[in-house]
Amino acid sequence: MIRFSRIAAPAMATVCLLAGSVRAEKAVPTFDQAVREQAPKVLAALKAKGYKNVGVLKFLARHEGGSWRDNLGPVNRTVADRLEVALLLALKPSDNMGILFRASETIAKSDNMRANHRTAEGRAEFFSFDPSPFSLPWNRKELVQPDAFLTGEITLSGDLRRMTVKVQVFGNRGDDKLKLVDVG
Repeated sequence: MIRFSRIAAPAMATVCLLAGSVRAEKAVPTFDQAVREQAPKVLAALKAKGYKNVGVLKFLARHEGGSWRDNLGPVNRTVADRLEVALLLALKPSDNMGILFRASETIAKSDNMRANHRTAEGRAEFFSFDPSPFSLPWNRKELVQPDAFLTGEITLSGDLRRMTVKVQVFGNRGDDKLKLVDVG
């Protein structure tokens, strides 16, 4: 019994130290956790710019070191859809802001091939619809004019276990008119 305790005590101490160091490492949040955490910050940035009706467009994506693509499987639109939902859930009535319903899908249905977020000329096309095809999710019959659109960039790690997401906005007025500006 004495031999066991002489061996067991140092072994248990080693196990406890190792377990403590594993727990001490910062856990990487899932995408859903990260987007829920960032949504109020994105809304605050939009509110500070005076935007009232904001759409979320599909993101550009790439594999680490690769070129930007707007058709990297379902990733481009899925990230946009999840950001749209997170923003809707983070909205408060006092925000006096609306998130457009499925802006990328609305643009695709419009057949306006000039509308894209890669160039200033393409970004201007998002604000040229008359009448506007955009609506808010809680009132699909009432069409609203957009003030700004969110989009961004997704970089997938080489092992496809992590991704980095940059959220950007462009609006139709002010000093930053039609420029992509980082907001998250």
